[in-house]
Amino acid sequence: MAKFFLRTKEKDGMASLYLRVERPKLKIRWLICTGINVGVATWRKAETNTKSLIKFFATDEGKKVQDQINKVEGLVSDMFYRGILTKNEDKPIVERAILEVVNADAIKALNDVKKRNREEEEKRLCKIINYYEYFIKGISDGSIRQKRGAKAYKESTISSWKCFGKFLKGYCPSDMTFDQINKKFADGFVNYLEKMGFMPKTVNQQVLCFRRLCNAAAIDEVNTNLISVSVWGEREVKDKEKRAEVALSDNEINALYDMPLRGVREQVRDVWMLGFLSAQRVSDYANYTKGNFKTTPNGVNVIVLQQKKTGNDVVVPIIDERVTEICNKYDYDFPKLTRTVINRYIKEVLQMLSATVPSLGEWVRTQLSMAERRKETKYLDWKKRMDKGEKLHGDDLKRYKEMKAYAVEHGSGELLWKRDFSGEIVKRKWECVSSHTSRRSAVTSLYNSGLFDVRDLMSISGHQTIKNFEGYIKRGSIEQAERIAEKARRAKEIQLKKKA
Repeated sequence: MAKFFLRTKEKDGMASLYLRVERPKLKIRWLICTGINVGVATWRKAETNTKSLIKFFATDEGKKVQDQINKVEGLVSDMFYRGILTKNEDKPIVERAILEVVNADAIKALNDVKKRNREEEEKRLCKIINYYEYFIKGISDGSIRQKRGAKAYKESTISSWKCFGKFLKGYCPSDMTFDQINKKFADGFVNYLEKMGFMPKTVNQQVLCFRRLCNAAAIDEVNTNLISVSVWGEREVKDKEKRAEVALSDNEINALYDMPLRGVREQVRDVWMLGFLSAQRVSDYANYTKGNFKTTPNGVNVIVLQQKKTGNDVVVPIIDERVTEICNKYDYDFPKLTRTVINRYIKEVLQMLSATVPSLGEWVRTQLSMAERRKETKYLDWKKRMDKGEKLHGDDLKRYKEMKAYAVEHGSGELLWKRDFSGEIVKRKWECVSSHTSRRSAVTSLYNSGLFDVRDLMSISGHQTIKNFEGYIKRGSIEQAERIAEKARRAKEIQLKKKA
């Protein structure tokens, strides 16, 4: 056993045996720490003579040490025999191999623990709610990325997933697994959302989230139920099922821009106009700074931005001098306005403008949001109580009077929101305008001009698909027919000129 020895000066405790390896022909002379731990006093006594060593190897501890020594000797001999060890620089190779052999049991035990933990985690993640919690944590801290380009999830996307989580937990049992998902369950989720009063578009968004959650779980190999990724069908949402998505005409836009205003109303109008003139979302145009305004090498003034919602890089050519006028007005230090403030005051401004621009006061068919339906229910309840002689107090009375004044002003009858002859909800056009109407109006206006093709317009708006882009073009069937007729008239004029 002269090959195996201790290098410690301690007389008690534990220490690792070292192995002496010598191969003169290969100029190899190594001292290798084997990681075989022995009691110092016990080993010192055992190595004094052969009889003591045999006696030690007969003990339970000694048998383990002898087994490890035999494995290490066999390993080293085999590595030399197979030509793995040929030079002095190969020492790290044999050191790693020895440690793996000596610690094989510990490594196996560790791997067994890891395997059990992994199996338990997979079993835990097979439950839908548990996997959702894992998923939302991953996309929030960046450990889970989007498949395309391995990009981190946007804040807006994470917010959408968190919103979905509320409905998921409200509908799905905490112990339900992906294996239990079937069409009946999927249809039930849709019914659950519809009974809560959500509009079809919102229902589709939540259904899409559920399908994507099932897909993500399948990719992570905790969902092997193929049915779970195929039962989530989005239904087509017809225009009459949506809230009105209006677009302002060029005449309405021009009147809005020329309207004399002061204070926050003026600021809201100007920032909203920047959104119209650049065809961007409020999350972008409400945060413009001087750094967004550039000039190309060829002298073209542009607005450069990375869209907050999608991360798309967009370069918008400035083709309307009103952009420059607004920029100079504020010296590029634009008012910092929230979406809520813009939504509130742009309606006020357009209501004022409707006195001179009658088209803004036209009735538009729309749908009520869930909050609006609840508001009407509350109004009817208060009205019933008041008609019975009950009294309201404080904020309840104040809110009731505001609702009643609105109903009277709009001729809503016994209800809060006005209905037309067919029972459809109608609102004034100005009531349907929001911070996003600027972008929709811009796309529609540019399209109506006939100067740009779809590719040009999509490069400005940042849309990635024609389907999404076309959803922004607000044209009636009559307008579309007139547009086609105008194109045909121009084509005939060109043909006549060629013949002449």
